[in-house]
Amino acid sequence: MMLENELSQAQAMKVILGPGLSLWRGLVREEYLTALRPWSKAAKIYKEMSRDAIIGALLDAIKTPLLSSEFAIIPSSRDAKDVGAAHFLEDCIFGMKDMEWRQHVEETLDYLTFGFSISEKVLSKGADGRIYLHTLIPIGAETLEKWGDSDEYGNVKGFWQKDVVGKLLYAPMDKLLHFTFRSRKRNPQGSSLLEGLYRPWYFKKNLEVIEAIGAERDVGGSPVAELGEGSFDDTHISSLKEALEGFRMDETSYLIVPHGVKVTAYGGGGKVYNIRTMIRDWQHVIRQRFFADFIAQGSEQVGTQALAREATTFLSLILRGVQLAMLEVWNHQLVPYVFRYNTFDVRKLPIIDWKPPGTVNAQSLAQTIQSLMAAGVLTPGPEVEDHLRKVLGLPAIVQVGMGDGASEEDA
Repeated sequence: MMLENELSQAQAMKVILGPGLSLWRGLVREEYLTALRPWSKAAKIYKEMSRDAIIGALLDAIKTPLLSSEFAIIPSSRDAKDVGAAHFLEDCIFGMKDMEWRQHVEETLDYLTFGFSISEKVLSKGADGRIYLHTLIPIGAETLEKWGDSDEYGNVKGFWQKDVVGKLLYAPMDKLLHFTFRSRKRNPQGSSLLEGLYRPWYFKKNLEVIEAIGAERDVGGSPVAELGEGSFDDTHISSLKEALEGFRMDETSYLIVPHGVKVTAYGGGGKVYNIRTMIRDWQHVIRQRFFADFIAQGSEQVGTQALAREATTFLSLILRGVQLAMLEVWNHQLVPYVFRYNTFDVRKLPIIDWKPPGTVNAQSLAQTIQSLMAAGVLTPGPEVEDHLRKVLGLPAIVQVGMGDGASEEDA
């Protein structure tokens, strides 16, 4: 007997609500900052922000460790068919004809800057008759014109691009690799890592301009011209204005004024605010937003070694989060796509794996293992040793007499 509030099977299979994304005629209208609307304007600003010295260093602090980490293909089992499928996938991604895999990864990491990244999957037939991955063409995020319609689950169906000559091109999402950073309500544009940095970057940028202008024009204050008695026509006034506007501390730091004019400095050379300190404060805010204050330690007398260690540990968690998000896209959008056009008798497809960035502190690891063994939590064995060798980058143990050609006497 069905209860009053209980759903039927047919009702349970229907979509009732929606994500609530503001998507109108292919344009996402979720950005609350007017300075970052429309998307074409936001893309230019994000590109300029990524070239900022501080923000660029922080982006490199994320990208460089990721690019130095190794990839591997993991078969679903040790069965010969599953291992063969893994070898095929390895040939696909590491043997692309028109793109190096690491180059593709570097292009894809731009999704941190723009909020999303698009690559087009292109296949080609190999000499053995199988269909291989030929290339992954990077599609510039700034070329986005609009998104395709959404399905009932809130997923967009396609990508409209305006190329360099203004021609509109369309591709279904199934043809593309689509990466998003912190996508809310299934927003296909995601959320740029730089979005929260716009305000501090804007103030820092303008303060740097003010500082540079002040250094160029610094004459101990603003020049003030007092006009004495006498007649000054418009020509004299214009010449005097031009001279005052161009007055600065350089090799031509002087003024020739007409009779009856007195020039003094307003403010006596004192500075109400220390602009350099203000700029450093905004730089500190930017690093905090990136959880990367450790970059400034050493150049600025702040922080401790313990604090730096905690900060880098937290950053490593962020890097691992980025890795897992990208692996999810590859293993759901790329791996099944390649195997769709090939016949393999496997129950489960292989996956792409990505080693966590950074190196392991061998001393800390040894102390941890020793403590666990002393407490009886960890029992030493071949499996534990194999894992530790992989973590520390040590060669695997070769089983003598158990390889090909071993005789029964050897065994």
